Amino acid sequence: MFGCAPTTSNVVLEPAYRTPFHDEACNMEGLDVTQQVNARRRSVRARIIGLGLLRRPVIVGKFEAAISQLCDSIIGSTPDWSDDNSKRPRVSFRRLQRLKARPKIAVTYTANEFQGIYRGKKQHDEDFDEVIKRAEAVGCSKIMLTTMTMQGARQNLEVCTRWPKTCYMTIGVHPYHAAELYDGTTSLQELVHLMKLLMPMEKSPLVAFGEIGLDYFYLERAGKDVQQRAFLDQLEIATTFDLPLFLHVRDAYQDFVDLIRPYMSKLPQGGIIHSFVGTKEEMLGLVDLGFGISVNGVSFKTAEHLDMVRAIPLDKLQLETDAPWCEIPGSGPVIEYLSDAPPLPMSRKPGKFVRGQMVKGRNESCVIERVARVVAGVKGIPLEEVVAAAWGNSVDMFGLGVNE
Repeated sequence: MFGCAPTTSNVVLEPAYRTPFHDEACNMEGLDVTQQVNARRRSVRARIIGLGLLRRPVIVGKFEAAISQLCDSIIGSTPDWSDDNSKRPRVSFRRLQRLKARPKIAVTYTANEFQGIYRGKKQHDEDFDEVIKRAEAVGCSKIMLTTMTMQGARQNLEVCTRWPKTCYMTIGVHPYHAAELYDGTTSLQELVHLMKLLMPMEKSPLVAFGEIGLDYFYLERAGKDVQQRAFLDQLEIATTFDLPLFLHVRDAYQDFVDLIRPYMSKLPQGGIIHSFVGTKEEMLGLVDLGFGISVNGVSFKTAEHLDMVRAIPLDKLQLETDAPWCEIPGSGPVIEYLSDAPPLPMSRKPGKFVRGQMVKGRNESCVIERVARVVAGVKGIPLEEVVAAAWGNSVDMFGLGVNE
């Protein structure tokens, strides 16, 4: 992961990844201090590129400043690289690869924007393959697709088949669509049937049950009664499958807690509260129940939101973008934490779409690096610490094929 600052006390260089600059950096005789530092920078820079942190020449050029920053953080200002290996700053291939890896646990592939539709008008063809390429370019190696409807579950399954090592999925009916379980659109039986087909699969793409929960912000989409009915019915189903929950709660904290608390002993895998925008006190209450908390751009809008983010325990933190929605605000208190962020790829308005470029106003997984930067800035801790914690928490909860 470029842009992180590994400390020289715990970074190790694998000798198998030697470069011509490595030999130059080790042969310092006759060089003044400036020449020694420059030689070391070339050596470290070659390693960063060679280890795959920046894999294409165009990206190397674009993020030269980020490479320079990482070189500085690794070699520091002390030119004492003697032949004593114990004194030489080292960069571990495994450590850098681990910092590079970022899971992205919430992407709604089925949203209109990823199908090229904006405000009801088709502007371009689906370009999800380009979205994945841009995600991989910043080290986002795992993407979890959020299911909101049963039709969406089938679409997500098709995407997971196309990108089996990158894409995974949830299954469940979102509170917005709660009525569809009872009006003939779909049914609880159809939900259970598809789960029974997916669960026994070798390397199944299904990693979580959801998105389920309560949302009282948009009651015109589904009233409280039908939301609560769908939530309880799906919690009953969840107790029969060994999956973590992928949960939604907005403006419904107390009802959510009251409904789910009796089920906690029957849900040993726990779950994540995704795209959380509640108060600090609500977040801590959900953590006390055993849930993880996932944040994105919508969690950064106000000072109160940032106080909540600051208080999330690292062992409960996960990161997401909730693409194509929930962009990081372009103004307000978060701006100070993005001053040194690498620039995003070029973007155009939907009506001027160019394949291979981002679309203005459409959030993407490649922005996950900025989500991590904001959280690190708010918490006042190193970026690498946030990334490592979030990655570990996501893998521990969802697996995401990491240990297969």
